[in-house]
Amino acid sequence: MEWAGRVAYEAARLLPFLPTHLHLLASALFPIYTGAHASLSIPSSAASPSKKKHDAHDDDSMDEEPKGDGDIREALTPKDAILFPLLAGLTLSLLYLIIKWLEDPSLLNKILGYYFSLVGVVYGTKFYKDAFTVLRSFFLPNQYEQSGRLWRINRLKHQYDRVNDISDSEQAYRKSPLPGQLQRLPTPTKVADWVWRIRGLLYAKCSLNFHIHKLLSVKIPVDILDALAISTSLAVVGYYTFLHKPWYIANLLGFAFCYGAMRYMSPTTFWTGTLLSGALFFYDIYFVFFTPIMITVATKLDVPIKLLFPRPSTERGVGGLSMLGLGDIVIPGIIIAHALRFDLYLHYLKQSKTVEGKLEKATYLPVCGAWGERFWVGRSVAGPDLRAKAFPKTYFRAGLASYSVGMIVTILVMQISGHGQPALLYLVPAVLGALWGTAAVRGDLYQMWNYAEDQEATKPKGPSKQRKEKSRANAEEEKEAENLLNSSENIAAGLGSSVAGAESEELATTSMEEADENSETEGDSQTSSEPDSKSGSDIGSATPSSSPSEQTEESVSTQCKQSKDKEQDCRHLIWFSIDFPPSPPVSAIGKEESTRPGVGAQSLAILSSDNVENRDVEKKGTEKLTNGTVGPKGDEPPGKRRRVA
Repeated sequence: MEWAGRVAYEAARLLPFLPTHLHLLASALFPIYTGAHASLSIPSSAASPSKKKHDAHDDDSMDEEPKGDGDIREALTPKDAILFPLLAGLTLSLLYLIIKWLEDPSLLNKILGYYFSLVGVVYGTKFYKDAFTVLRSFFLPNQYEQSGRLWRINRLKHQYDRVNDISDSEQAYRKSPLPGQLQRLPTPTKVADWVWRIRGLLYAKCSLNFHIHKLLSVKIPVDILDALAISTSLAVVGYYTFLHKPWYIANLLGFAFCYGAMRYMSPTTFWTGTLLSGALFFYDIYFVFFTPIMITVATKLDVPIKLLFPRPSTERGVGGLSMLGLGDIVIPGIIIAHALRFDLYLHYLKQSKTVEGKLEKATYLPVCGAWGERFWVGRSVAGPDLRAKAFPKTYFRAGLASYSVGMIVTILVMQISGHGQPALLYLVPAVLGALWGTAAVRGDLYQMWNYAEDQEATKPKGPSKQRKEKSRANAEEEKEAENLLNSSENIAAGLGSSVAGAESEELATTSMEEADENSETEGDSQTSSEPDSKSGSDIGSATPSSSPSEQTEESVSTQCKQSKDKEQDCRHLIWFSIDFPPSPPVSAIGKEESTRPGVGAQSLAILSSDNVENRDVEKKGTEKLTNGTVGPKGDEPPGKRRRVA
């Protein structure tokens, strides 16, 4: 009975802090769940997909699969797993000594604050970009389900078309930009048009180009969400660094750090992750239980290296903030994210087939993004692109559940003992025990032990063969441009000499023709004259079509023009540009609208009439220019005609 009374007493003490502890648990699970899914990439057991040809029913952001930097992760080795706790302990001890030496850590907080501000801008930009992408897919999805039918976006017509319906009735498409049951809301035409324009702006892709002569050439696809993410990240970091440091802004920065760490870090193998977690297990116990270093550094430093949670005030006057270190989220989190990628590896491994002694891998389908489409579309009508995202996640769920249990045990022990606890003391055995235990039960121990992520996918790649060939071709073009630039003066000099030679040749030809005419005149005076028609034909046949001097002049002028263009390109040592997406072609719109009877014919008729009017205007303008008229103000004499470029 005594232990039952003890339990009831502790439960009564815990009840006022229950919202705080639930807040702590949810805040710890949020970056693990999102960061693990963002780290997904093509497993080694799947074949690379072929490039998909987009049509009017596709948007560029249909699948927000991480490309380029999303596949580049820092791969941890066993050596890193051993050195990591040693370097962490050395850094922690050094910070503790600096705090004790300064007595007032304000200067140290300011220096570290600027450092974390720079890092926060980088990680925050990616975090906010992915968050905005998820929100966009929820409010403006590419497809949705209603009444058991699937509707997909048609971006050219600004409408949703019913899938597998080729009829031309009004029931086969919907003009409302709202998805699902929101279609029933009355939407004015102007409001719907504005929503379609906003949607096009949010999904539009641009290209950011930056070039430094012989050094760097970068082409990055961007959209408006990138600009919003950068602006939000700068605003959050600037507010936290220079104005005020509330706990919720600190947690927002902490989420960004955890999200980026789990996305760009990988233990590579399960036994490397186990070694890292085991080493940090003893590190956390030593610095929390046997030294005051961990608690002192965590409480004295006012930088976003921890999550903060306000505690309610009670009759005892207990208040303030509870805290959870980011390491207690990141270290188990990268193991759980690795388990999710292992689930994806097993999923495609089971789909592989052996044909004639050769292993044929299943084609990979993107598993990231489209969270809004998953919400609006049910499994019964979902296509292959959405069904591929719902692969079995056995080990990921086991790791997530064990992490939750370990965190609950940590909170209970902390509440009962009234002293800060090393969370890894409870989290590491829970997560590792659940993952390896699940593999033992399912018979996957061999595959788990030998599973290793592709080193080429986890480490930054060097220049590929195509990139090397492209850079070599660019170098050859630049060398050719320089040679043409150096020879431009020689070309100009040659042009002058060729023109002079052409003039002398023309003079010689003229003198010879005059001598022939004089001789013919003398011969005619001595003999009988011939008909004028014959002499005229002889003169006409003697006129050359084009002289060699004119051909030489044209070729030299063409070379000179090319050299000037190359010279202008070489002068642009550094240039920066933004390529905006082209507007939908009028022919494509007319072709699609022509599929609807009446509407398409009317639109094509309007387009054809516009073309006729444009041709008439061009014809009238040409006639006015030939008559000496430049503008609408009247005619001008030919002698005062202005030159129009």
